[in-house]
Amino acid sequence: AGAGAFGFVKAYRELNQDDELIIFSKEDFPFYNRVMLPDYISGHQEWAQLVKMQEAEEAAYRIDLRRGVSVTEVNRTERYVLDSRGQRTDYDVLILATGSRAAVPRQVPTLPGIFSMRSRLDADNLRAHLPATGAHVVVVGGGLLGLEMAASLREVGTRVTIIQRTSRFLDRQLDALGSQLLREEMTDQGCELYFNDEVELFYGRGRLTGVGLKSGRRLDCDALILAVGTVPNLELARDCGLTCKRGVVVDAHLQTSDPQVFALGEIAEFEGVLYGITAAAEQQATVLARYLAGDVASHYQGSTFMNIIKIHGFDLCSIGLPEAPNITDYEEIVFIDKAQRYYKKCLIHQDRLVGAILIGDKNEFQEFRELISNRTELSDKRLQLLRSGKVAPPLLGKLVCSCNNVGADNLRQAVSAGCHSLQELCTSTGAGTGCGSCRPEVQRILEEQLVTA
Repeated sequence: AGAGAFGFVKAYRELNQDDELIIFSKEDFPFYNRVMLPDYISGHQEWAQLVKMQEAEEAAYRIDLRRGVSVTEVNRTERYVLDSRGQRTDYDVLILATGSRAAVPRQVPTLPGIFSMRSRLDADNLRAHLPATGAHVVVVGGGLLGLEMAASLREVGTRVTIIQRTSRFLDRQLDALGSQLLREEMTDQGCELYFNDEVELFYGRGRLTGVGLKSGRRLDCDALILAVGTVPNLELARDCGLTCKRGVVVDAHLQTSDPQVFALGEIAEFEGVLYGITAAAEQQATVLARYLAGDVASHYQGSTFMNIIKIHGFDLCSIGLPEAPNITDYEEIVFIDKAQRYYKKCLIHQDRLVGAILIGDKNEFQEFRELISNRTELSDKRLQLLRSGKVAPPLLGKLVCSCNNVGADNLRQAVSAGCHSLQELCTSTGAGTGCGSCRPEVQRILEEQLVTA
């Protein structure tokens, strides 16, 4: 019950209130925002804030959400699925949105104290495992999830060590200077960092007590979090004979090699690309909902890659290309203040913005994302790219959108000022225009305000 499935339900029900929608969810929970699990662990957000659709809303959307039930077999010839209870369910259209699971290296043992972080159960198990005080957690992997987990654990006073196999953080999402500034931030957060190193040994019998590194160091610890990437859940698609490469191959309608079967989200491979971001899953879901509702012109054209780190008090995002493929055809516009950890870079190709890095201030995020996604010719705009001088409005009320620092009261003010649709509200405030995971809460606040207005 991830972003793809949730996005499809919302988009399809706006267009069709009659068709029967049956959803199988391996997890025994409602639709929820797994992007914010680090905030759930730190206590910044309660479970209720992560839930995207309350039980009462499930009835309103007329969905049959079968929680804690997974599909074990797809019979494409007779168009039915078998589930983990042995029950058969027939279908007219099948949508696969099985997401991905945490990558676990082969040498990692099954030992209490070793965790991945993909579900609420993972988060609850980690919280229950750690001692109340004096805990030490080793995080393996310096990607977005690993860094966000490390920062969240530091907020509650947990000692954190990050092991990064390469020489810098986010080496595919940032350039060298961006990675350096991020490294300085994580050091200031109080994390111990080891680069160009790997975990080779695991100590402990009944539970994990420590790890041994390739460099020869031994670290005593209470827990280890694996954050070394994800693996698409392709087993169902492969077993039923759908065309798969790195993912389930889909066309511009998100249609697989079977005309009655579609795929969304982290498993969908479009034009050779797997998009592992929430925003892409939601865009795909909207395209598919319109197509199945009769809009044959509804096409998916790919998504703009975005990376936004959710660390309280530190702004960092990248959009599109982080570095120029060559110095002949690409131009850079750069502003740097290393002392303030402030860095902005725009990458231009043939008078179009094709990439940006924003550190220390991401006011331009929404504008840059639209320029890149729409392939807008800059012309005179290039003179203003890093000279807007705009000051972001202060956060008002409970934080709703961590990507653009928008609070509940910022949203309520915008509704009072005349934003009466979700699109208007998101465009005006910037909420929901980053990773997109907060859009359900934005929608709830909009509806509440319109009722009380």
